[in-house]
Amino acid sequence: PPFTFSIRQVGSNCGIIGQNSLVFVDAAVYWMSDEGGFFMYDGSVKRIPCLVEDFVFKTTGSNPGLNYAAGQQVFGAHNSLFDEIIWFYPDDSSQFNNRIVTYNYLENTWTTGTLARSSYVDKVIFDKPYATKFVQNSAPNFPTVSGITTGQGKSIYFEHETGVNEVDASGNKTAIEAFIQSGDFDLDADGEGEFFIKIRRFIPDFKVLQGNAEVTMQLRDFPSESQTSSPLGPFSISSSTTKIDTRARARLAALKISNDSIDENWRLGLFRFDFQPDGRR
Repeated sequence: PPFTFSIRQVGSNCGIIGQNSLVFVDAAVYWMSDEGGFFMYDGSVKRIPCLVEDFVFKTTGSNPGLNYAAGQQVFGAHNSLFDEIIWFYPDDSSQFNNRIVTYNYLENTWTTGTLARSSYVDKVIFDKPYATKFVQNSAPNFPTVSGITTGQGKSIYFEHETGVNEVDASGNKTAIEAFIQSGDFDLDADGEGEFFIKIRRFIPDFKVLQGNAEVTMQLRDFPSESQTSSPLGPFSISSSTTKIDTRARARLAALKISNDSIDENWRLGLFRFDFQPDGRR
């Protein structure tokens, strides 16, 4: 007293990147910062540990990071169906949102992807989330609109979390490409990475597999080298596949599982590998 309401600063070097990048979930506020990180407020300001932070915020090699100059385009959203907070953002080569970074706040996991969405609303009135995609240099064609030119662009309206393909108003399907990739693993024998790994075969295990999944063994002998596929790979896995012979040899290996065709859907189980030490060089 006598002041009932006031404004006070509770953090620094954590400013929000855009007015639409704020998300409120379960008595906490989450946002993307123009300082290059993600933060939350639940009574105090906290930085959220993020394993994909460099990928999102830094331009390195062939990866274009966030376009800070277009930070007001960033749109934050909540997907309550999967306990996820989503940020759509433009990379350094775009003026409009074309990428996505997702945080699962229950499992503390992060995923990234390429997805152009300019707005998003969680399931509230409807059973599914809905979002829009802005298309530059294209005129709207549904419904018929008079006086609009291609220079003004258009927005496409999407229903999310429905099926496994992108389907337009005419029923045409486009595959939603996706992949998951492990980090490098080596053989811990007489020191990590001392021996090469010989991977003879593996047994694929999927809890769900519709269509095919592509499995790639990513190999390299030294951390500074680029990853290359095993000689016999990549491997196409179907529900009838029992085992895969690989003939793979490297000091470091990683597993990548992907799909790129329509009607494909998979959920990962527990893969089993047959590998052994195979010399020091």
